[in-house]
Amino acid sequence: MRRILAFAQADLRERSRRPAFLVTLGAGLWAAWVFSPPNGARWTTFEMSGHRGAYGSAWLGGTTAILTTVFFSLIGFYLVKNAVQLDRTTGTGPLLATTPTTKAEYLLGKWLANSAYLATMVGVIAIGAAGMQLVRGEDPHLRPLALLAPFVFVTVPALVLVSAMGVFFEAVPFLAGGLGNVAYFFVWIGGLVGSDPRPDVIPVWDPLGVRTLTAEMVRGAAAVFPDVRAHPERMNIGLNIRDHGAWNLTTFDWAGIHWTAELLLPRLLVLAAAAGIVLLAAIPFDRFAHATEPPRRRRGARMRGEAAALPGEEAEPESPRPAHAAALPGPVFAHTRWPEVERRFDALSLVRAELRLFFAGTHLAWWIVAAGALIVTALTPRDVAGRLAAFGWIWPVLHWSALGARDRLAGTNALLDSSPAPLARQLPAAWLAGTLPALGCGAVFAVRALAAGDPGPLAGAVAGAAFVPALALCLGTLTGGRKTFEIVYVVLWYLGPLNGGAPLDFTGASGSGAALSFAAAAGAALALTALARTRRLALA
Repeated sequence: MRRILAFAQADLRERSRRPAFLVTLGAGLWAAWVFSPPNGARWTTFEMSGHRGAYGSAWLGGTTAILTTVFFSLIGFYLVKNAVQLDRTTGTGPLLATTPTTKAEYLLGKWLANSAYLATMVGVIAIGAAGMQLVRGEDPHLRPLALLAPFVFVTVPALVLVSAMGVFFEAVPFLAGGLGNVAYFFVWIGGLVGSDPRPDVIPVWDPLGVRTLTAEMVRGAAAVFPDVRAHPERMNIGLNIRDHGAWNLTTFDWAGIHWTAELLLPRLLVLAAAAGIVLLAAIPFDRFAHATEPPRRRRGARMRGEAAALPGEEAEPESPRPAHAAALPGPVFAHTRWPEVERRFDALSLVRAELRLFFAGTHLAWWIVAAGALIVTALTPRDVAGRLAAFGWIWPVLHWSALGARDRLAGTNALLDSSPAPLARQLPAAWLAGTLPALGCGAVFAVRALAAGDPGPLAGAVAGAAFVPALALCLGTLTGGRKTFEIVYVVLWYLGPLNGGAPLDFTGASGSGAALSFAAAAGAALALTALARTRRLALA
């Protein structure tokens, strides 16, 4: 137990010293403000047939806990899914592997650290909710137990489960990378479906605990308002923004939930399930047997003209070496200048090279599934094909996510930055290499629509094909990694193409209504990418 707590304490200290920790706490306070809109605002977060509870401790604690659970069960996973990988890449992991610590002890420590990190964020949001109760002024009497109980009994167990999922995904090799980032989004969707608060939905399970809270809150409103009693399923949870007008809701006083053993037992089972997931993760965990060693400067590397470098220091590119150079002494070769051969720039060859990099390592099964998605889109009725076409656009997500970060992940950014005109040549070639597969994803449905006399999907697909790789290049360049694009793209794909949200549908299946917006977004993303890379070149 001492080793487990030591791991947790060390990891939590390391996280709390990062600038991102302060940003996370600030985001928590901002969330508390967003989750409690005043009456007459253009947005609402929880309403039932035009009614809601007055902003007392019980109601604000309940609604803020629900929204924190829903949103941060997604965001929190990506915040904590890097603890094991950080030890792997910094070289700390192999050192820990030489100690008597078992795999289970190490992972349990990481789980506790993740849970404490997310619990800190929950505490900040709860404090913010108390502050918003005083700011809104609908009920100035603070009742700490009524306000904190929903966070303690619902939100914290849910985020402890999320922390366990983060450890599990890092311990399983094929889930540790981009595939796991995408897969968790669908796991999260499954958790929301299980926690669906509508009375007409049979609760198979409630891992997030949202149904527990909403059922009690709807019951309180039904005792006051006949329309809620007649139609308890008419509710809106989340950010509901009106284009025109404002939300003027009728309020009522709600005393809160009487927490019984029947309500608390499922939450204890969630905690037990989280611990079981962490122990299960110890089975596939490799205990850093395949850790990636950080780059180190080898002795004499600079004298021999090699490209090895210290962590955080760019490697020096190796000079062109003739065939007879092996016979030359190291210091002599290091100071020898060799004539450069002028070659004519070939844009088409560069695009072909970028396409080969884009599809490098792609298994045959990937191509079979991609072809199957296009065939299904071509053969199904058109009203169904538009929705099915969305699956073709999610399939290459891990290829797109590498566009803007491949050079840093492979350590070739110094070589690319030192090449002739990297912004004018390599950046457009990389964008085109990502655009062509995107055009292939939307071509079948767009051609079908064009043959039926509807050119809208074609314009939308072309704009979407320009937007997706531009977004990947921009986010990859700004963050130096793949995760941000994978998260943003999957969420956008779910809200737009998969659910038919026309303003967010970048595939063109909903027509050309959003084509101009996505074309403008593509141009802005490319401009921001060029600006960021120009700054990187200036600092090199």
